[in-house]
Amino acid sequence: MKQHCKSAHRQMLRCDYSVKMNPINDYITQNKEKFFNELNGFIKFKSISADSCYAEEMINCQKYLMNLLKNINAKTSILATKGINAVYGEIRAHKNSKTVLVYGHYDVQPAQKDDGWEKDPFSIHKKDDKWFARGIADDKGPVFAIIKAIETLQNTIGLKVNIKFLIEGEEECGSKNLDNCIKRNKARLKNDVVLVCDTEWLTKELPCIPYGLKGLMYAYIRVNGPSTDLHSGTYGGIVKNPHLELARILTQLKDENEKVLIPKFYDKVKQVTNEEKQLLNEIPFDVKHLKKELGTELTSDDKVELLTKKGCLPTLDVHGITGGYTGAGAKTIIPSYAEAKISTRLVPDQNPEEVFNELVKKVKSINSSAIIIKDSFAEPFLIDPKNAYIQKAAQVMNDVFGKKPVFVREGGSIPVTVTLNKELNTPIVLFGINNADCSIHSPKENLDEKHFHLGIEAIAKYLDSLSKCN
Repeated sequence: MKQHCKSAHRQMLRCDYSVKMNPINDYITQNKEKFFNELNGFIKFKSISADSCYAEEMINCQKYLMNLLKNINAKTSILATKGINAVYGEIRAHKNSKTVLVYGHYDVQPAQKDDGWEKDPFSIHKKDDKWFARGIADDKGPVFAIIKAIETLQNTIGLKVNIKFLIEGEEECGSKNLDNCIKRNKARLKNDVVLVCDTEWLTKELPCIPYGLKGLMYAYIRVNGPSTDLHSGTYGGIVKNPHLELARILTQLKDENEKVLIPKFYDKVKQVTNEEKQLLNEIPFDVKHLKKELGTELTSDDKVELLTKKGCLPTLDVHGITGGYTGAGAKTIIPSYAEAKISTRLVPDQNPEEVFNELVKKVKSINSSAIIIKDSFAEPFLIDPKNAYIQKAAQVMNDVFGKKPVFVREGGSIPVTVTLNKELNTPIVLFGINNADCSIHSPKENLDEKHFHLGIEAIAKYLDSLSKCN
């Protein structure tokens, strides 16, 4: 009973920022307002990489980021790509120290108030214990947390590891030009470990360290019709309707049980082992709570089945359909075209190029005149969670957040992880600080304030712990 009370008291202290526990925690507490204002300055840039209309905002965001890095004594430069340039920074502690490469991205998903945001998505809105804004969780907030963790070390116990930054501007549109950039700069990017803070927890109270990420095959399917929109009364039944033709294609890509119907899609997918299922079964994942939170039915009521689909099995989804009339009121036309954006999330051994080629064959067998355009590919990522750098991250998370993290395979994709792992031959540590309900890519994207401050502390302590590794 006494032991329980002591444990409860320690947990209470972890969440009480007014208690001075150590220099790192003290510095974070004293600078909360400063950190918030600087983060809000980072958030305000509409760094939307998918839309060239925001090119100037991208450049201004680059400059702001470089100033943040200069303020922690990093030597900064631009790493040129054939698309949107990446930001590079370097801090040298000592030539014999470990070198950590920090990867992140400063671009964000599109957002406008009409999407459903309560307030301006490019200014942090505080509500309860959370901060709402576009990019606050994906990935400006976590990138900023790493920068502030380094600042905290510099102003308290000292930074004892070398730091390199690779912060790109095209992650949200597939990191199309980053691979070649990394290959050209291999010597410059050389490191002992790569730190990525672009993942989220699986449940509200349980820290997670992903050891696997899904790959991605993103494509467009287009069906062309007449050269211009036509009157449906005059031409209905005479001219094929592109939207109906597109719908016919889409409904044959996946069945009612979520099985993807692209040929050979599952040929290289390894069966989920009983050991993996046992690990999933031990995760305290509340299916009823998730259903209520999302406000919709799930594809299963079984926890293990849902977690298996989420992290271990490939999926296919439709993200948007364009063409025809979508304004208010009625307009009776046969549209000139219809187009769908689709993607598949892939697991280890699946190849995005092969999946795309089979998709083309499948679509063409349904409608020979359909056009299939590839957008971006990303290979699946998987690393051994027993790696020493990952185990050290788990220890620090346990110390700071007060709970032992679980190792999971995540449904999202970070395209560069495979390239960094292959080209630089160093381990990747996915040190996520985002809360489970961070709602990235949605008009409810948020970051828990406590997660942010404890995240800075955890990252700082992790970086310090690496100076003690052999």
